[in-house]
Amino acid sequence: MTLHLIRNIGIMLFCTVIMSIAALCLGPVNYSPHTLLSLLSDPLESNILLQLRLPRVIFALLVGFALSLAGVGTQGIFRNPLADPYVLGISGGASVGAAAALAFTSTHTFTYMVGFSFLGAFSISLFLIVLTRTARWSTHTILLVGIAINLFCGSLLSVIIFTAHEQTTNIVLWLMGNLGQGNWTQIMMITVMVLIGTSALIPQARNLDVHLFGEETAFALGADINTYRPITILSVCVLVSAAVCFCGAIGFVGLVIPHAVRLVFGTQHLKLMCIAPLVGACFLVICDTIARLVILPQELPVGVITGLLGGPVFIYLLFTEQRP
Repeated sequence: MTLHLIRNIGIMLFCTVIMSIAALCLGPVNYSPHTLLSLLSDPLESNILLQLRLPRVIFALLVGFALSLAGVGTQGIFRNPLADPYVLGISGGASVGAAAALAFTSTHTFTYMVGFSFLGAFSISLFLIVLTRTARWSTHTILLVGIAINLFCGSLLSVIIFTAHEQTTNIVLWLMGNLGQGNWTQIMMITVMVLIGTSALIPQARNLDVHLFGEETAFALGADINTYRPITILSVCVLVSAAVCFCGAIGFVGLVIPHAVRLVFGTQHLKLMCIAPLVGACFLVICDTIARLVILPQELPVGVITGLLGGPVFIYLLFTEQRP
């Protein structure tokens, strides 16, 4: 790891800390940064900070980190700069699994949501890998396949919502991408999942670098595709499941952040995996803060903000890729 990379990581960590403190201070009641510690002695203010705002900020950090890192892995394994778990339907598969668990289980719901969302994400990922191995697919063809998968998953979600009865409202709010319903137990679960996915994916950085030149070239350079492909896919599925099962489908973070970081720092995956998750964490904290403040005293789901920002950027990237 070079000194330049360490410096950039330090800068992003500093920015992330600053934005997290700002998010803690801003809300229906604003606090001053230098009074945060003193507020802990007040039971009411302490409850607001430790049970409402701090878990929400940590959730935003973890989800932004997970989605951005999953986007790096997805773009690398598909050799497609426009790929991300949301666009390709991987998040949709995870959403179907998690929504089914939320609708049809009454005990240990969150445990089932984690397992079902992972199975949904893994099924879609495996399907996409099989398709791309059997034929040479262009960037736009893969995107069209992702759109079709998203439509299919959307239909399955409609069926689940229609048959969920009393859970319908909860599923709809959850699908919009909501970071405000978390607790410390869920934070521990998502932290473990993010650590597992991260520790498995980062060692694949060199293999993904050579994978960009094609599978034959990667094999000639000593990379074992039968090892790094499934590890990458499983890692992405764990990271996507960690984000989706607790916070719903939050779109375009895994597309826009890795692509923007790649434009600045290049295509080396170790750099991308170190910097993009920190940028994504900071970005989602900013989006969630906007979602909390834009229509006070009500709150928008953070997925609405990321969609409004990410949609135009995705269209711009799509037209940029189409140019000769």
